[in-house]
Amino acid sequence: MKDNLDELHELCRRFWIHAPEFEDTREFFSKCRLPIYIITNISTIYVEKGMKEKDLHPANIISSDMAKAHKPHRQLFEKALEISKCQADEVIHIGDSLTSDVKGASLCGIKALFLDRNNQNPIENVDTIHSLLEALKWIDQF
Repeated sequence: MKDNLDELHELCRRFWIHAPEFEDTREFFSKCRLPIYIITNISTIYVEKGMKEKDLHPANIISSDMAKAHKPHRQLFEKALEISKCQADEVIHIGDSLTSDVKGASLCGIKALFLDRNNQNPIENVDTIHSLLEALKWIDQF
């Protein structure tokens, strides 16, 4: 059983580090005028390695390890506000999960954009984008 768990963890670790970037990611990083923080339930070390491999440079990575809580718990978003030295009304959170991202950010008063790459049906009272590049319009109005 332990061998299977170790093998599963290794497969997950490889995916977290080597997952391909979405086609809009690099352009978003280059055009976004605000610092980009990654908020993740994945361990920091794996995200750092993945960002380095892709030559992407977020301002910081805030993981559930640091906050001792996972999305959507507010502690993770509060840790991100603390690290970024921002107030909730100075931040836009972009996430691809209604439960983990939109709900979690909203619990802290953070403006959330739902990144719907699969073109689901519109969701009432949720600001939705279909690519990271669409978020630039929201950021420019911020």
